[in-house]
Amino acid sequence: MKFGSKLPSAFHLLTLSETWLNSDILDAKIDISGYQLFRRDRGSNGGGLAVFVRNDLKVLRRYDLESSEIEGLWLEVFLPKNRSFLVGTFYRPPSSSNYAVKEFMSVFESKLQFASENFNELILVGDLNCDLLKRGTVSSECKQLRALLKAEQLAQLIKQPTLITKDSSTLLDVILTNSPHNIRDSGVVSLNFSDHEFIYCIRKINFRRA
Repeated sequence: MKFGSKLPSAFHLLTLSETWLNSDILDAKIDISGYQLFRRDRGSNGGGLAVFVRNDLKVLRRYDLESSEIEGLWLEVFLPKNRSFLVGTFYRPPSSSNYAVKEFMSVFESKLQFASENFNELILVGDLNCDLLKRGTVSSECKQLRALLKAEQLAQLIKQPTLITKDSSTLLDVILTNSPHNIRDSGVVSLNFSDHEFIYCIRKINFRRA
């Protein structure tokens, strides 16, 4: 993945999954002017998470919501005259990976439930390696994910394929929220800097309460 020196000013918060960053790559090497960086490296080949936050957006990293068992990074976002809300970024390796965690969904669920009990609004993003376009026979992890989304009343905002190859189109990357009424727009854009498409959502500043 290549990082540019600048991002459009419209981006207040940019999340990256499967960064492949490690301790040999210093923050200064991937610095983006006007943004602060939060990262969680896997510590071995592959994986890893990073979030760039524009300097005028107040955030707090919530280490208490993170787990050593799965790749997740949580930020609490503060807006003027609004309640704070949580943004969680996740990466789940495919089941065939040596780094796959069998208990990913159960750990993910426990952290999500704790977050839901303490915050009214959650936005979860990342690559969960479950094809949410696929019907019929799916993996047990994908069945668990779908059941979890239903139980926690999480809307999946992305409806188009996010990984398109010569032979397949899959929806692996998600934006999930329990407050879809606060989201003005969302979608998929091709930026041609990754094998995955770029997904986005725009959250309202002045919103109606559910």
